[in-house]
This record gives sequence, C-alpha cells and structure tokens, in this order.
Amino acid sequence: MSPQLLLKIKNRGCWGFTVANNQQLSVLLRMGINRIIIANLITNKSNLLNLFKLTNKYSSSKIYLCVDSQYGANLIYKLAKEYKLNTTIRIFIEIGKNMFILIKDLNENFISNMQWYDVSLVKLAVFIITLLLAKYVNILLHAPWYWYVLLFLVVSARPYYLAFKKVN
Repeated sequence: MSPQLLLKIKNRGCWGFTVANNQQLSVLLRMGINRIIIANLITNKSNLLNLFKLTNKYSSSKIYLCVDSQYGANLIYKLAKEYKLNTTIRIFIEIGKNMFILIKDLNENFISNMQWYDVSLVKLAVFIITLLLAKYVNILLHAPWYWYVLLFLVVSARPYYLAFKKVN
C-alpha cells in the first residue's frame, strides 16, 4: 500500500477502495478515505471486534464487508449485537451458484405461469416508467435521434435473434 498513490487516486474521484484486513482498513481511514470495501470475510472474533472499534471511531465512513457464508453473516450479527455496535456496516452478500439456480428456477416458474396479456401488461408498465423517467430526467429527451436508434438496436438484437432463429 502506497499512501501517496492512494491519495492521487482518491483525488481523481475514485468511488472507494478495497482492503483485505483491519490493518489496511485502519491506514485508509487515517488517510481520510471514507468509502472502503473489506474484500475478505473476517471470521476471527478479535478481528471483528477491532473492525467494530474502527467503525465506531470513524463513524462517518462507509465500510462495506463481503460475506460469503451463513456462518459469517451469523457471526457478524452475533458480535455486533454483543458489542452494541453504534454505526452501520454495509454488507455485500455473495450469493453463489446455488442462489443463481434458485433465481433461474423462480424466473422459469414466473414466465411459465404468465398469460399472453401478462406480457402486454409488463410492456405497458415499462412504457409508463419510461415516460416518468423522461419527464423528470430531461437529458433523456435531448439526445440526438441516432442514440435512440442505436439503443433500440442494441437492446432488441437478442430478442429478435431468438424470435426468428430457426430451430433444428
């Protein structure tokens, strides 16, 4: 870690930084960097308590912790409750392959239960939310015409391909 390099990156508008442990987190917090992701799950009780102390000391900072197991999530919850953590730790939850399979199954069930008019209702809902966005985000309506054509082609390419491809 090079504090000079990190400060240059921060001054260029970097959203946040990633660290691996509490020592690196502490260095960045002392440098005034206030948006940090801890990429490794901390499963050691003393390390988690040190993390909680840092988050209390630098309470205006936004610290994100990656969690990849139920064990890790339960441990953080239990220790935060015991420690009476006063600040927020934001948690990124890695859902893994099995969760993607569950989401895929839910999606397939959802689509198989739809009627022909449900698809039309979804289209209408998307159209209405698009009108709302256009009303409140003026830049959407001031783009040159070719951007709309380009976006249409990019977004519609796959559905049209799937609709008209020959099945063997």
